[in-house]
Amino acid sequence: MFSITLKIVLIAVIGASIARAEMMTGGLTDERQPSTVDKSSQVAVDKLSDEIKSQVSKKLASSSGNAATIAESFKNENVTVLSFKTQVVAGTNYFVKARIGKYIFLLRIYQDLQGAYELSNVKGPISEADQISYF
Repeated sequence: MFSITLKIVLIAVIGASIARAEMMTGGLTDERQPSTVDKSSQVAVDKLSDEIKSQVSKKLASSSGNAATIAESFKNENVTVLSFKTQVVAGTNYFVKARIGKYIFLLRIYQDLQGAYELSNVKGPISEADQISYF
């Protein structure tokens, strides 16, 4: 009887440890691709598309000095999510690897508990092989 009880306790402890490793409160989830089931990252990007393109244009212009040309080149470009991670805080942070034209950027988008979105940070341009991490 003691042996069976010990096995049950060990299974429960190991199961809880595995569950915690997969989703730690405040930690980033594993990187994943947008899917037909989870469109949350693309919805966040779509809501902020114009602001994202504006911020990315400013970032590129500060390094190349050609703001008008860059802004014009982004005007008709879509912001496409390549992959993303999420972080649960008092709301949700989306860490998104996105393509705009020929460039790839990391975007941090915050969604508050009422559902409003805010572009928090932009990093890049980066390569497609770069990993998503907190920034």
